[in-house]
Amino acid sequence: MPIKYMEMTNMILYKESLLPQLFQEQVNRNPGAPALTFENMDITYGQLNRKVSQIFSLLIRRGITPGTIVVVDFSTPLEMVAGALGVIWVEGVYLPLPG
Repeated sequence: MPIKYMEMTNMILYKESLLPQLFQEQVNRNPGAPALTFENMDITYGQLNRKVSQIFSLLIRRGITPGTIVVVDFSTPLEMVAGALGVIWVEGVYLPLPG
């Protein structure tokens, strides 16, 4: 689903963009900037991008195609975000397991 409005650290984007495009733009602009923080763990946009790419590749190798429901069960919120983005990149349907 296209996003028509999104605010990211004082920057407002008014255009039709898909989440993967917006994420990649942020990776390109600020690869070393913190993307996620949870408890004492930080992950940069570059690190998150590498993790999402790994998950995306795994999903493709396992035959996930657009519209496929993908159940996601990760141990940390940081992994959960990377998993959700990987599913979105492959255009699958993200289904988190309750914790």
